[in-house]
Amino acid sequence: MTTYRASEILYIVDSSKSSTGSIKFSPTEAISVGFKFFKENIVVFIKLGAVLFVLNIITGMVTGDEPSGIGGVLSIVFGGISMLVQIGMTKILLDLYDKKKIDFRNLYSLYPLFLRYLGASILYGLMVVLGLILLVVPGIYLAI
Repeated sequence: MTTYRASEILYIVDSSKSSTGSIKFSPTEAISVGFKFFKENIVVFIKLGAVLFVLNIITGMVTGDEPSGIGGVLSIVFGGISMLVQIGMTKILLDLYDKKKIDFRNLYSLYPLFLRYLGASILYGLMVVLGLILLVVPGIYLAI
């Protein structure tokens, strides 16, 4: 089994190659390695989960059930804050996997990446919508 560092792009593969010379991916091994990583670092996962939980509770309390007016603006602001925290959580977990010292200040210190993350999120959302349109709509048409 070969494991690359998360910063180099994580691949969990069998050391054996297929007959074509490509690397074989083992889903069961990937899941077991991921679950082992989770069990070894459960305290960090609980802390990060608590941060997201509290942020979501505060967002819900401030914006209400149906955000409109000032609640809508606050919902957008808290959505941005949530994205910043997600960027930080990703960095913390990659550092944790690389066995580097983790720094919880990364939850908010990576704000220069916000616009890239926002752009990537919008692009991802558009790709999902396009995929739904290209697959679901023709499927419904063919079913009728």
